[in-house]
Amino acid sequence: METRSGIIGLAVGEAIGLPINSIDRSILVRNLVTVMLDNGASNMPKGTFSMATSMTLATIDSIIETQGILVEGIAQNFLQIINEGKYTAAGVSVNVGKTTYNALKKYGTEKCIADEAGGIDFSDNGNGALKRMLPVIYYSYVNKLNYSQILQLITKVSSITHGHQISIIGEYIYVIFGMCILEGKSKEEAYEYIQSLDYSMFSKECLKPYDRIINKNLPKGFKLSEINSTGYIVDTLEAIFWVLLNTNNFNQAIIGAINLGGATDSIGACIGGIAGMIYGIDTISNDWKIALRRYDYIVDLCEQFDDALYDMCNISEKLASKVISPDTDSLKRVKIIKESLFSARTDAIVSKKSNIELDYGKIKIMEINQVRFKYLIECNVPDFMEENKINKEKMLSHIYDKILLMAKDFRMKTIAIPILGVEFDNFPVGLAVKIAVDSVRKYYSELSINDEFLRVYLLCHDGTIYNEAKEYFTAVANVSDYDFYM
Repeated sequence: METRSGIIGLAVGEAIGLPINSIDRSILVRNLVTVMLDNGASNMPKGTFSMATSMTLATIDSIIETQGILVEGIAQNFLQIINEGKYTAAGVSVNVGKTTYNALKKYGTEKCIADEAGGIDFSDNGNGALKRMLPVIYYSYVNKLNYSQILQLITKVSSITHGHQISIIGEYIYVIFGMCILEGKSKEEAYEYIQSLDYSMFSKECLKPYDRIINKNLPKGFKLSEINSTGYIVDTLEAIFWVLLNTNNFNQAIIGAINLGGATDSIGACIGGIAGMIYGIDTISNDWKIALRRYDYIVDLCEQFDDALYDMCNISEKLASKVISPDTDSLKRVKIIKESLFSARTDAIVSKKSNIELDYGKIKIMEINQVRFKYLIECNVPDFMEENKINKEKMLSHIYDKILLMAKDFRMKTIAIPILGVEFDNFPVGLAVKIAVDSVRKYYSELSINDEFLRVYLLCHDGTIYNEAKEYFTAVANVSDYDFYM
């Protein structure tokens, strides 16, 4: 299970929609927005996300911590968004909806049960809970929950902030649609499926607002002018289906979503989450991914979420997804070079950077567009001799994992990576080489048949490192005629 496509999609959709939140559609039609903007309605820097992403990350962190969905843990994390700025893009909560704020204030001050804090009036049917349902989709899918269990789970999670049945219905439709996508259904098949569901457990009065979604061909039977884009959950859900089923890729879907006007950040988030699941993270505009604040943190949390979901799978599924060794042909895409700076052209080059702006184990990507490379990826490697509690070997391996994952997500075809940890960071040469080679082998072993294969150049700044790398790679890759570059 890979969750970063959906979660990054959600964050990107929200971040590009936030600066133009509440702007009228008539203005946007004449001035289409296709890039992330600075300031705008939120007066925040470019790439800032708001509550949809923050609450989604808070939910994910709770699932990782508790190995399940406990509403008290989720609600406590939501309070940290409001009170401490945790899970936010800039250390402060942005664009908190009235219903969400009132519910969390009630939970924090009155100490009520978490799933009794949410508003239950008709006016409380905003999209504040809908836009944080992505973790529920992944959790329900992995745990093979039946419809009754899914509804029960949605009700509890939603009712932390939104407890009215109209909200629950919309979230139920959204979650089932997302699960259909994970099952491999097309978006058209998924939409037909949610129309065929049994909704008899809900009141007719609360179902009535969803008539166009459930009983009509909303995406093809209504004009854009008939689609509202407010924060009312029914309007938001109609906009989601209309845009998703009238666009053909991620970038189209997001541009279509945010230029509807109105609740552009939350609609962008809801559409971005599902569109990310449909089309994949590598189809998201690289410019948008680079601009997204805390991209590296979000990907890290998604990887932890993937591991937590994996641990929830039954044993047969774990065995079926067991990683196998990469074949010799795929490993021939690795070249070991005796150079400190690679003179050939590559999509990206990796540079070690030690400064207070980049914590140990972190990486940062920048678009440079030089003649030799387009992207510069900076990383901060710990000093092997420094006395602290950091597991330096594990951290160095994790750095390679993140670099290679980023290369995959940005659809790079070539990347030049120096053997990290040697020279100024005091790693023993043999250990540094082993970590580098093993990380690359692991990357190739986890690729699917449909993934594009990356060519990796491992750079060795002197002959000792080069000979060590050549000898170790030849042994573990089981190749004798490997074409090393000098």
